[in-house]
Amino acid sequence: MRAELFILALIVGVFTWVFRFFPIQFGLGRKAQATRLGAFFGAIAPSAIATLFIASILPLLGHDGVKNLPLLGGIAGVVGIYWWKNSTIYATVAGAATFGLIFGLIDFMH
Repeated sequence: MRAELFILALIVGVFTWVFRFFPIQFGLGRKAQATRLGAFFGAIAPSAIATLFIASILPLLGHDGVKNLPLLGGIAGVVGIYWWKNSTIYATVAGAATFGLIFGLIDFMH
């Protein structure tokens, strides 16, 4: 593993922990949304999730379009099932299964 990738993963992990620990530690859940700090954490959570998502898929993207198909299929599986069922569990399993199926098909064809 390259040192840059390890450092990036470490930074993303630390910020993920911080974004999850402090709202829980200081009672900034749904009932605290009315406060300024609660609203801040409520607004920053989606952008933090999007940033972590982009940081985690950037190393996976390549110049070969065929190698990107499992990743794109997995993302489509997650988004599609979440939109349909509104369930994080089903969406996660569907995304992983879609990724695995497409990856297996591509590997089988080569």
